[in-house]
Amino acid sequence: MTDLFSFIISFGCAILIRKLGDTLLNRTLEPIAGYAYLILFNILIIFLIFALVGLYRGYGTAAVIELRTITLAILTSYIILAFSTYLIGEGSHLSRIIFALSMIFCLVFVPFFRFVVYNLFSRLRTWGISVTVIASHQQMQDITSRLLKIQRMGFNPEIILQTDRLADGVPEFNNIPIRAYSPEECRKIKTDGINIAFYTSENLSDNDPILLDISQIFPTIYYVLPESNLSSL
Repeated sequence: MTDLFSFIISFGCAILIRKLGDTLLNRTLEPIAGYAYLILFNILIIFLIFALVGLYRGYGTAAVIELRTITLAILTSYIILAFSTYLIGEGSHLSRIIFALSMIFCLVFVPFFRFVVYNLFSRLRTWGISVTVIASHQQMQDITSRLLKIQRMGFNPEIILQTDRLADGVPEFNNIPIRAYSPEECRKIKTDGINIAFYTSENLSDNDPILLDISQIFPTIYYVLPESNLSSL
């Protein structure tokens, strides 16, 4: 819905600006009914490209990478629109000013409104996708804290599996429950619908027994080094 709103605003602004230029250009803009199907075709192409390049996954994409992907997707859709309209002989129906301005507005409005929506909804615990953190006591605090700081990425720690000895009582960190790690516990939370795990170890290697176990349980695992920047995922 956010992208559709951005496209409507972009084409609306472009048409309005072109309409205001009727007197200056000494040419009346053709009624929108004459080229509305071209606009709809372009929007459908953009939606399709966005879906193909993974822009509707909703989590795990850094802002810089998403911006680059959005830019390339929009430019590609407009190239397809330009070739398609002229190949079928409909190029004269769509104003070149509307074509250019709508593309510029899309490049601005789409990432802007996505940024606004991310920042609004990332405050909700229901935003994004649930993940588990598997690490020692000290390391799990570091990873969990960093995940909570970059909420726009959409990774929500729902449970922590601690690989060393648990503290007495009912342990938790930032209201996130902590359980002792075991392959059985991993299978249990996998059954509950958590398919992504963040894991780190002081001796992270291909022969790490915990890594070997969780690799057979979780479809997606992020191997995190203590000094890594999670926002670059």
